[in-house]
Formats: sequence, structure tokens, C-alpha cells
Amino acid sequence: MNAPAGSEARPIRWGIFGTGWVASAFAEGLGYARDARLVAVASRSTLSATAFAQRFGIPTAHGSYEALAADPDIDIIYVATPNEHHRDHCLLAIRAGKAVLCEKPFALDGTQAHEIVEAAREHDVFCMEAMWSRCSPAFKQALAQVRDGRLGPLLHLDAQLGFAKQPTPGNRLFEGAGAGALLDLGVYTLALAQAVFGNPTRISASRIRTAEGVDEHVDILLGYENGCSASLSASLSTTLSNSARLHGREGVLELHAPLYFPERYSFVPVHAAGEPAPISPSVVRRYRQHPLLRSAMDRLRGWRDDLRKDSKPFYPVGTGYTVEAEEAMRCLRAGAKESADVPLTDTLAVMETIDHIRRAWIV
Repeated sequence: MNAPAGSEARPIRWGIFGTGWVASAFAEGLGYARDARLVAVASRSTLSATAFAQRFGIPTAHGSYEALAADPDIDIIYVATPNEHHRDHCLLAIRAGKAVLCEKPFALDGTQAHEIVEAAREHDVFCMEAMWSRCSPAFKQALAQVRDGRLGPLLHLDAQLGFAKQPTPGNRLFEGAGAGALLDLGVYTLALAQAVFGNPTRISASRIRTAEGVDEHVDILLGYENGCSASLSASLSTTLSNSARLHGREGVLELHAPLYFPERYSFVPVHAAGEPAPISPSVVRRYRQHPLLRSAMDRLRGWRDDLRKDSKPFYPVGTGYTVEAEEAMRCLRAGAKESADVPLTDTLAVMETIDHIRRAWIV
């Protein structure tokens, strides 16, 4: 059931599939969203659903996903189950007439993603991937700057997202069909590249695998018809910069860490042609080793770069889960079947790119 257009006064009623840590984080974030009501949760275990409901003050706990899908008091379901269940649980909710916000990755591959989208369109219900980076105010403003031409003709994107994780038993990042750095973190960098450049025409990739064959580090090179390129990295084995830099002929735009939900971006213009000529190299060589002068020059360069940098902070109320939920609710109230911030065409394109990356693995 989708909330009717114009029903701005009525709270949006949420249900959650799953009771794991992602579901818990979403429940906490939803508490900051205006006019949102978390009214039901479902798990395969009645005991687990009941404990979750008591923790978050949720009125109804269902001992099956089917029961929540059939609940008439639900407008939208957040799918927070393990990655390998996203397709089945999205289809369950959609076929019951419920709107869906599905945790990333949207599915395991392009085929599954197309099944979900086709079902949503067939049943005329709202559907959105919970890609909270694209709902970030900083991300949206930075993307608007790019599309307005502030960077001039675009050239290259460098994006990294990585954290050192331990492959402990039962860790979903390293076990199951949906495990690995590509699906857990690589989707953020791919979503950014898709938003900026569109569909790639050339794809190459390499990976480092665990002893069990799970990709723990991924490097991706994308090329585009207009000559632009993207260099993307995702890692579960080491900490990366967790930021992105987009280069254009007239400037560089940086999305600051954490890339999965940036709260700040900055723009640095390319040096103008009329700037004073640099100091003679021979003079630099003569004095640059003096410690006091070198320290002073470093501070001056830092101040100069800060003055040139147009940096914009955005601190939304709540968390990334809050803003993605608010975007879904905005769409429901408007009667939209998908989000302009996280369009299904981009979600499908990213999943198809992931398919190509897997075929292009260089072991």
C-alpha cells in the first residue's frame, strides 16, 4: 500500500524485515525522521522479533516475513535481511502491495535487480535502494555543482572506501553469497561514478581474495565514451582514504570522508594562468633545506590552500538512515514510484556493472 498523494499530515507507517544490527541502526535513525512511525517488525523467529519490538517500542512483532507483508497497517517495508535474501524479501513485500526501501546492495546481481524493479513496476508500488550516500545533503549539493559545470569538462574520478575488518566466524562481510568488499563497500564508489559519468564503456578490475575465496580488496578502472575515467577501490583488509576526488579542467571537487555518507565537500579551482611566476628553482634549492623557512612556507601553503578552497559542511539531523527514510517518505507523499535522488535506472546500471566486474576479475 502506497501512501496517497497529498497525505502530508498522516504519518508514514514502517515495518522492518530483519532484526540484525542493520535493522537496529535503521530503527534508531528512523526515530529522528519527522512523521515516521515504526509499527511492526518481522523475523523468522517470534522470539527475536519480540525482543526487537520491546527494545524499540514497536507495537507489533511478527514471527514471519509473510505476516508482516500481509499486515494492512504498513505503508512501506525496510528490507534489512542478509544480502542473499534481498531479492526474495523485496518480491514478497512488493507482491503484497507494499512500498519497499531495500538496504544496499539492492541484490546480488543484475538479473535479481531487474526482477525486483520489474515487479515494482508491475504492481505499481514505490521501490528504492537504500543508498544513503546519494541522499546525503553534501552529496546532492556537490553533484548539483558538477552538473552546473563548475568543474568545467570532467576528466577523472578517484574514489576509495575501505576499513580493516577481521574475518571472524559468522561475520556477514566474509560469509554467504552476499559477502565481499565489492558488494559491501564497492557499491558506494560505483554509485558515485554512475551519478557523475553514467554507464561505463570499458571495465577492468582486480581483487585480492581470502583463503575462502571472498574478495577482501577490489580495484576497478572504468572508462567512458567521452574519454573520462574512474579509479575505484574498496577494501575489507585495510583502511583507505574513504573520500573521493573528482577532477575537471576548471577545478577539483572532494567529497570528504566518510564517503558512504559525506557531510562535507570542498572545491578547489585550477590555478589561474595569470598567477605570479614561481620562484626560480635554483633559489628554492638553496633555501628549502632551512628548517625555519621550510616550516613557514608549509604554513603559508596551507593558509593559501584553505583560502582557495570552497568548503561546504552539511550536518543533517539524525543519521544516514534518517535521510534515506525521509527521501522515501517524501516520494510516498508525492505519489512517486521511485526516487529522483536514487533512481532505479542507476541502481540497475550499478548492478550490471558489478556483473561486468566479476567477469573482468584479474586474480
